[in-house]
Amino acid sequence: MAAGRQNSVVVNDEETFGFGTVDKKSRRSSALHHQIEDELRHEIEEDERTIRTTREFLGVTMFVLLLSVVANFGFTWLAVDSNKSTSTEGDYLTSAKTGHRLRVDRSLDSANLSSTLESSTFNKLEVLNVVGIEGEIGVRVQAWGRYNSGNSVFGSVVVLYTQIGSIELDGTQMMFTETAAHAFERA
Repeated sequence: MAAGRQNSVVVNDEETFGFGTVDKKSRRSSALHHQIEDELRHEIEEDERTIRTTREFLGVTMFVLLLSVVANFGFTWLAVDSNKSTSTEGDYLTSAKTGHRLRVDRSLDSANLSSTLESSTFNKLEVLNVVGIEGEIGVRVQAWGRYNSGNSVFGSVVVLYTQIGSIELDGTQMMFTETAAHAFERA
């Protein structure tokens, strides 16, 4: 007799043991069932390991992606901040290098007008505002000219040409053409 069958008797495809009779077909199907269960259990465990590995890989990938976004933001911030030439201090625009306040728009500066001012000042002059006791008048300056004059206090006069006439400056004295004088007489 073969090993494991010492106490059994075979009769018509049935095997009789000390505890009862087992059909050979049932025994083979039970072994096949256990084999299939083992294979399925092994596949499930392998699938679970694959899912776990995939989740870990995705987690590491997401962390690396987040880290690269943060690093990109930081380096961009650093590049912009290190290369800017101005900054703000309260309501004022200041130089990033010196910290001094900057003038943004000089077009509304006011100054006492005199023929002794440099030509570059008259090149920037856009509007002439004259404030008097009874009023104020503003005219756009369309052109200007500096002319040598022997009768002038400083050797030359400056003439401002406007849409209402011309205004001559000799030092701080203003002389108007007749058309311009009429506009300025009420100011």
